[in-house]
Amino acid sequence: MGRVRTKEVRNGALKLISLFKDKFNNNFNNNKLIVKQYVKEKKVRNKIAGYITFLYKKGKVEEALIKYKRSI
Repeated sequence: MGRVRTKEVRNGALKLISLFKDKFNNNFNNNKLIVKQYVKEKKVRNKIAGYITFLYKKGKVEEALIKYKRSI
């Protein structure tokens, strides 16, 4: 079993992806720099950037965005 991500991390990541989808990719350091502009707390910022990287590497971005938009 893997790690559990909080709703704050998941929703924050998906909100950023929905707003700036073309800026993110599967590079953690690039994603971290983009997230840094919007999230001040280091620990949360790294978790959000890591989750975004995970979604891009697994190719599950579209699927996650659909679920996110349904839940709003």
